[in-house]
Formats: sequence, C-alpha cells, structure tokens
Amino acid sequence: MSEIIHKNRPVYAVLLAAGESRRCRPKKLFLPWGRVTVLERSVSNLLDSGVEKTVVVLGHEPAPLQRLLINKDCLVVINREYRRGMASTFLAGIREIKSALSPPPDAGYLLALADAPFIDPDIVNRLVAAYRDEKADIVVPTYKEKRGHPSIFSGVFSSEIADSIDRGGMRELLRKYPERIHHLPVETEAVLEDIDTYADYKKQYDKYGVNTFAPGARTEK
Repeated sequence: MSEIIHKNRPVYAVLLAAGESRRCRPKKLFLPWGRVTVLERSVSNLLDSGVEKTVVVLGHEPAPLQRLLINKDCLVVINREYRRGMASTFLAGIREIKSALSPPPDAGYLLALADAPFIDPDIVNRLVAAYRDEKADIVVPTYKEKRGHPSIFSGVFSSEIADSIDRGGMRELLRKYPERIHHLPVETEAVLEDIDTYADYKKQYDKYGVNTFAPGARTEK
C-alpha cells in the first residue's frame, strides 16, 4: 500500500466480487489482465492507493477466488446473501471493516467494482482527497457530467444502506440525498465502464490492457 494520503476522514475500500458472472464465460474475474487476473489487478489497484485497508466481498462460489487472494494484504468476507444485490454486498464489507478495524465515525467507504481493473490508484486517490477536503458525505466521479464509479459513502449511511437492500439499492441513496454529493470530474471514461460480457472484456482489454485478449471464450445470452 502506498503512503496514506490523509489522517482525518479515513477511507476504506470495499471491493464487490460476489456476483455469478452469468453473462460471461469464462467467469470474468478469472480472465487475464496482463500477467494476473481481473480480480487480482482490481485488488492491487486498491492496495497501491491511499485507502486505509481493503476488504474483498465474495459470494457466489467463493473458494476459487479466495485462492487468488491468499498473498494479498486485504480482508476477505463472504456475503451469503449476495443475490440481494450490490447494497447487500457493500454492507457486508462495511460491517467487516467496522468489526475488524473499529474505524472512526467520520470514515468513508469506497464502493469499488471487481470487474473494473482499469480504475487505477490515481483515480482512487483523487476520490479519497475529495472526501477529506470537501467534507462531503458522498463523493462520485463524473466524466462529461455522467456519474461513474467507484464512489465513497460516509459511514453515517450504514443503516440507510441496509434499508435500501431490495428497495432500490445505492441508486436510491443517491436519489435521496443529492445535496450531500460532491461530484468529482475526471478525465477518463474508465469510471463509466465495467465488464459484463466477454465482448466487454475484449473491448476494455484492448483499450486499457496490453492490446491482446485471451481467445476461446464465449458470451452467454
């Protein structure tokens, strides 16, 4: 992990890696990204940033993913209720951090996607700095005025995140509190992208990776 870039309003990363990858075969988190997998690169990007600690939240068939993380300096937790959506998985990570690390009340939690290995540490650090400096409860990156990811949410929203499960999730939280959001413009459309299908993987790998992709995979309809 790089040097921590703040002391007040610390930020902890929650990497969501619980989904079933129904639309992409081979499963997207196992696909290569350079010399490592998509999951490993996404984790390393957070470990190389200024977040205090990273927790990876697994769900569907966690054992093979756990093996990829054995040598990573991160917490790992399994969300057995991952089918209830992103808010459920995010909350599982927040609860693990609170239980294991006892963060201060003003801590923020970075909601990061495991299928976005192109979100580099610099983007994360800019979000962390904005959370610290702007004193906002929510920080969201934007590209050409479109909201993207990852985003930071203050721990004060923990109970509301729990209430949002099955009721609109994180988007409902953003809709409910527009005045508490700080929008951070960035210069890369990477914040708008992720990997849902193998076609997405090929596109993003060619754009952000090393200009090759693994052959022989298929996308399920």
